Amino acid sequence: MLYFDAADFIELPRVVYGENMTYPLDILPVYTENQSVNMRLYMGSDASASASISRFSISGFLRSLSEASNSIRVERDVPENLSIFKEIDLGGLRSGVYLLSVLDNRSLLISIPLIVVRSETALEIPQNVTAGDFLEADVSMDGLGNMSKIFGVCMISVEDYRDMELVIGDDSINVSFENRSAMLPIARPSVPALMEMLDVLPQDGAAGVQESNESSADVLLMTSSESEGGTYIVTAAVYAPGRGLVGLKQGRIEVLPAAL
Repeated sequence: MLYFDAADFIELPRVVYGENMTYPLDILPVYTENQSVNMRLYMGSDASASASISRFSISGFLRSLSEASNSIRVERDVPENLSIFKEIDLGGLRSGVYLLSVLDNRSLLISIPLIVVRSETALEIPQNVTAGDFLEADVSMDGLGNMSKIFGVCMISVEDYRDMELVIGDDSINVSFENRSAMLPIARPSVPALMEMLDVLPQDGAAGVQESNESSADVLLMTSSESEGGTYIVTAAVYAPGRGLVGLKQGRIEVLPAAL
């Protein structure tokens, strides 16, 4: 098992590549610039492990998937009494997506994308909201004032989130749900491309966008009055033109059915 002492984790929908093959991990670690990657690996005493990190590319990721044995599980919480087998310093790296490769005796065990954001992001939401009411999400960052930023927040039920698919292409990712899909370029994501993601939003989902030069923003989401309620995943992302993704945070909220 591979344990990460990360600032945060992002849950993934189903990631598909190749001939309907599925990426084995459902969470990705999120770090901030200048933060070190602190990993703990539990293996046999005679195993020799190493790790390397590089800029993420779809071709490199797909190649690593074909070579990896996928024999490692990634966990959120670091247990006590497990020694650190490798520490990688991320100091100086700009925000972006990187690929961490874990090897055992030169055999690739697994490749894990790492998300590095410019600043630590906080997401404040209530514990629950009644279907049909507004949800106010307070998104704040550590610094980055006086910079034009787009604060976006979306909420999707856990069931719908798990039914969504991220299909990896040659230079982009296709986000699909039921009969709707949108293409998101990896190298240069743009505001129009991000806005197209709203067309893929499930019927019970909700989204809100706020542009601001401040380090925080209050984003309003209108929930569906027809929702049957349940647990929803709330994802907040902050995008800065010319800088890309600078903040990312995820949380959960309970949606209560509307009163009859």
